[in-house]
Amino acid sequence: MSGGGGNHSEVGLFSIVRWGVGGTIIVIGGTVTASVLLALWFRYHTLPALLLSALTYAVVAVVAFVKITEEIQPTRHIDESVVGKVGVVVSEPTPSKPGVVKIGSQLWSAKASCELKTGDKVVVRSREGLYLVVERASNED
Repeated sequence: MSGGGGNHSEVGLFSIVRWGVGGTIIVIGGTVTASVLLALWFRYHTLPALLLSALTYAVVAVVAFVKITEEIQPTRHIDESVVGKVGVVVSEPTPSKPGVVKIGSQLWSAKASCELKTGDKVVVRSREGLYLVVERASNED
């Protein structure tokens, strides 16, 4: 996450699907390969080119279907022991979008009810799902 502006609330297809390099290479490379094989079949009417083209298209379709329907589950659970700890803002959370805070040596996604600036000290008040709920730390925290 960067603090350089821009609208971070819009997530592109590749972020949602999480294609990765391997999935992208298989889909693009497979589609190109299958298309070349299909063109060879149209030109020379060779059965192996048609069969390989169909098989390659099928592999591409399966990979694309799996990646599109894949549900990504978080592998890390937020530990309740962070509630009450003081941290620092790394990427500014606002009431309309989450940001990032550093608690100890760990980075956490965080929400705040008020606007915070990078470098502000915050205290963790609770959690909402995968987000920590933070507020500006008072001098007592």
